Amino acid sequence: MKVDVYIKLEYNVKESKVVVKETNIKKDMIVSFLEEWVQDQIGRGEDKRKTIDRDVYEVVIGCRLEDDTFAHNSNSGNDSLDTGIVMHYLAQVENKK
Repeated sequence: MKVDVYIKLEYNVKESKVVVKETNIKKDMIVSFLEEWVQDQIGRGEDKRKTIDRDVYEVVIGCRLEDDTFAHNSNSGNDSLDTGIVMHYLAQVENKK
């Protein structure tokens, strides 16, 4: 799916840190965008697929603005882990306030 806005996050397991690697979202809108995505994911329930073991995970989340449809892709193999990575990023941002 072609998206209008997106964010690429990278989670380093050893450092337990999530960073924004790439985005076209205004900085002051990133948290709101990610919170909306998390809400969308929570309604889907637990993903029981086995997680792919990696040292660094990448999660890309995008949205098509014409109908507010989210799409995401990652190298984790598990949507629940992706949601946890985004929530970890949101907690990091909150702790910096």
